Amino acid sequence: MTRTWSAVYVHLHREREHLDAFLLDHLAPRAEELVARGRAKAWFFLRYWDGGPHLRVRFLDADADAVDAFSEHMRAAAAETADDAVALDSAAYYANLPQADPGRWHGDGDVVGAVYEPETGRYGGPEALEVCEDFFCVSSAIALAVLRSAPQPHQRQAVAADLASLAFSVLGFSDVEAVRQARGYHAAWDYSAEVARGDGRAREEAEHLFHSSPSRWLQRRTQLERLVSADGSSTHHLWHRALGETVAKLRRLHAEQPLTNDLTRIVWSLLHMHHNRIGLDIDDERRIAWLLSLSYPRWEPAGDFFAPGVASPDRAYAEASKYRTATIGGEHLPRPVPHEEGLSPASAPAHAGLPVVGLPAPGPLTAPVGDVLDQRYSAHGDYGSRMSLADLSSLLGHAAGVSRARSGEPGRRRPPRNHPSPGAAYATQVWMVARHVEGLDRGTYRYRAEEHALVRADGAAAADRLAELSPFLRGSADGRPGAVADTVGALLVLVGDLGRLREGYGQRALRLLLQEAGHVAQNLSLCATALGLRSLVVSGFADDAVNARLHLDGVDRIALTLLPVGSKPSPA
Repeated sequence: MTRTWSAVYVHLHREREHLDAFLLDHLAPRAEELVARGRAKAWFFLRYWDGGPHLRVRFLDADADAVDAFSEHMRAAAAETADDAVALDSAAYYANLPQADPGRWHGDGDVVGAVYEPETGRYGGPEALEVCEDFFCVSSAIALAVLRSAPQPHQRQAVAADLASLAFSVLGFSDVEAVRQARGYHAAWDYSAEVARGDGRAREEAEHLFHSSPSRWLQRRTQLERLVSADGSSTHHLWHRALGETVAKLRRLHAEQPLTNDLTRIVWSLLHMHHNRIGLDIDDERRIAWLLSLSYPRWEPAGDFFAPGVASPDRAYAEASKYRTATIGGEHLPRPVPHEEGLSPASAPAHAGLPVVGLPAPGPLTAPVGDVLDQRYSAHGDYGSRMSLADLSSLLGHAAGVSRARSGEPGRRRPPRNHPSPGAAYATQVWMVARHVEGLDRGTYRYRAEEHALVRADGAAAADRLAELSPFLRGSADGRPGAVADTVGALLVLVGDLGRLREGYGQRALRLLLQEAGHVAQNLSLCATALGLRSLVVSGFADDAVNARLHLDGVDRIALTLLPVGSKPSPA
């Protein structure tokens, strides 16, 4: 039987607490009454912004007169509570909503009927959408319970973190996959046209929250799983049960005919809409996602950073990653390392659809090796605010590019590069934040050695955002060690593909990856010297600030080294 949904939009220019009060005191009771009286089979709601802030209410197979009466009640309730309204300017309201149409705007108290536009593809297809719609109704009931019992924003965020953790359990995520998923969701909002790019504060707040009481957060997953394993009727029980049933139904549908969207993406969308219902914004969601990436895995709580004992993580790792005479030629023998994504003969380029900037051929390096070794130094201060594209091309091509002299050698699976790499896996990538490179737009790029090209990965980064990554990226030339962030031609970032390399080398992979990054960093430093450029190898940086800036997950793909490059400053 075909479902019919009626939609009513209730526009309310209210602060969050007054919007919640309207929802709890007026809208929800009337909607629930319609269902209780048999005038509708079910209902759900969400918050939305297009046309001004409003509540969207949907009724399943509802009596048209009952929906009209509901709309009239909402108009009357909005008029009754009009003192709660605030003055909103459409231009200011839409300032951080890039996709908004300023011409579409409703005043406080406007109540309009609308056509329900089902997002069939997003939720997996027609049958899958019906399963998700049923969950929308349960999610709405749970959201109302949360709004009543957790009036403060921090309380709601804690509940949201709990429910997201339970969603991970329902999906059966491993600890590593949970980190990837949570950080991927955090990063994904930077690519949304509906919201402004994140400024890093949500991540920093999540880290502060976690590290202020790590044992509390690390115990939470176990506590939740124990809670829902027993019978109960709490919001957590209702959520876990309803989501589990929803996922099971979607998996059965997928077994019969593939869903039109990935199951994990569908569940993330269900989570997002639940966060919306309890009044969380995108920065709240970013904060929760990053907090989950820290709290869901069963990490050991970090101890003393300078712990001298034999059980300290570095010593434990050094022991665990040792080759032994009895195993080096047997069970620890390296296995094949997968191709880098996009380099397998059977796959499309990893940068398909992304802007690609071809680089000019690298110019020759004519400086004698002995002179370059003698003249290499760590440059501090002003980096000249300029760099030519030709110099950048030569730097990348010679330091991290393909060896043209050896590229035709027989028996090679991959074109050889100008630096050593375990198994020729080339698991160290060069990323770049361009600031003052002539002929190149500011932005973030990945260097593709095989094509000697740059792939545009992200937009421009403000200098003050770069300075937040490391104390050695200075805001000004103040005499202390470091490069002045606003003057660097480009900030190179060496990124390690640990997840790929460890498939071949297991526990040894991190050692080998750090070695390879050292080879590449030294090549870059020496080639910069040969080209008359300034450079500085920076190992002191906030790891996850850099990882988040490049949208890396920080577990399988990690930032290893920063290397600002630029020109000598012009004479005063």
